[in-house]
Amino acid sequence: DRRPDVRLRQLEALQGSGEFVIQETATTLGLLASCSDSVRLPLLDLALPALRGLSRPQWGEFRRLTHALITADSRVSLFELALQRALVRHLGPVFGGVPERRQGNAPLSAHSNEVSLLLSAVAHACGGPEDASGFDASFAAAVRTLGGAAGAVRALSDEQCTPEAVDGALRTLGHLAPQAKKLLLQSATACAVADRVVTLGEAELLRAIADSLDCPVPPFLPGQEVG
Repeated sequence: DRRPDVRLRQLEALQGSGEFVIQETATTLGLLASCSDSVRLPLLDLALPALRGLSRPQWGEFRRLTHALITADSRVSLFELALQRALVRHLGPVFGGVPERRQGNAPLSAHSNEVSLLLSAVAHACGGPEDASGFDASFAAAVRTLGGAAGAVRALSDEQCTPEAVDGALRTLGHLAPQAKKLLLQSATACAVADRVVTLGEAELLRAIADSLDCPVPPFLPGQEVG
């Protein structure tokens, strides 16, 4: 974390993990200090293949430390949500974890509340809570893509769309039927690209959604203009 007080708690959480881990983390912090937040998702993807080479005990320790770093400030950011989801999807099965997702058969209409929350969160990520017109246009694009498949979808406030609430919705939506998952991801993507620009928040949410639904990640980068 860039906030000194939170970073101090995070570094304290690493105590006991070994001098090598602490030193390497400190070195890497220096290397990444000048990097934009937009490189976080690409760096995550670059790291995943190497993480597959961990031993099972190392994986367990890595997950413990990751959880400690994420919870150091008692809240979950969009990137931390995307990180958690990526680890569960791509590495959990490698180390014998029980897949969180199950092959479901639920229609979108069975989970209208969760669909509403998810699409509202993506729409709010488009430009911030002060951009009402941007939210309306993005949410409308999502609803058009759904075509009524989710039933009574409604827009929710930014305060209702916390990362923790999104995480809970994603766990429930993991039980959707495969075609329903595909349509939901298409709808979320339509929401994100309605203004022709993918923001960092949108990219991180789309990544979390795609990994949670076990669908291919849309090929968009933060700040990318969409034609």
